[in-house]
Amino acid sequence: MIALKQRWACAQELAFLSGIVTTKYIKMIMSAVLLPLTLFKHFYSKTSFFFFVMGQYIIFRYILAGKNSRKIKLIRKIRKQQEYKVRKETAEDLHDGLGNKLIRIQLLTDMLLTRTSPVDQEKITLIEKIRKNTDDLYATTKDLVWMLDPENDSFEQLGNRLKNFVEDAFRGTTVLVRTVTSLNINGISFPLMFNKNILLIFQEAISNCIKYAGAKNVLFIIKSYENGTILFLLKDNGKGFDLNYSQKGNGLNNMHERAKRINAKLNIFSNSSGTSVILKIEPIKNQYKYDDQY
Repeated sequence: MIALKQRWACAQELAFLSGIVTTKYIKMIMSAVLLPLTLFKHFYSKTSFFFFVMGQYIIFRYILAGKNSRKIKLIRKIRKQQEYKVRKETAEDLHDGLGNKLIRIQLLTDMLLTRTSPVDQEKITLIEKIRKNTDDLYATTKDLVWMLDPENDSFEQLGNRLKNFVEDAFRGTTVLVRTVTSLNINGISFPLMFNKNILLIFQEAISNCIKYAGAKNVLFIIKSYENGTILFLLKDNGKGFDLNYSQKGNGLNNMHERAKRINAKLNIFSNSSGTSVILKIEPIKNQYKYDDQY
């Protein structure tokens, strides 16, 4: 810059000596040359340059975020497809393999019973125990196959399964069963094994009701609210039980543990007028989606 000024000074002196230009004209030329140089020297200190750089950075981050978002969605889609395939094939293998073999055992025990002498009570008792254990194992296998099948992840499938389970459990007894369903969340799918925990909670509750309650009436309600909350209620008019004593057993403890796994609230109330089992799940639309990891 100093050398440049010196050259302009010499040019000014020559101009005056030669009488070619005036002082005013020389100042105009110097301003036109030096101003861009000054601006170029200090352009990075201007506010406009700062906003320009920040704008370019934001645009870059936006483009990068968009690419990452599409990549994440693609990974989730692939993972969902793989999970669906594995679950579907596993459910089919269990049904065709273990399920069919258990049915075969049931048929064989029935044949064995018909060929056993009625006087041989000891053998009959053993065969009946084998049949009973086989029936229980087959029922458990059916539940496991149902849980694994991804087509049963919807809330509608869970509601129908629980409703049928309650009605089947008390069929052939003198207990009057009433089921009420009020659903308003069509299309919601649960994470893997979410249905399993709900199903097992109420299997335990219904089993306890059949064994110990001595109830004449049972009410089972599934209700969903506009905000997405889901409520399950099993209520009987039996003799009730002592919660403090019963909580020492595995049954109730397992029910509470299963409720914690799905972030649900389980409350059990019991007295001489009956027992109520209430499971409440907070807004399902916001909290649980099929793509979410659980």
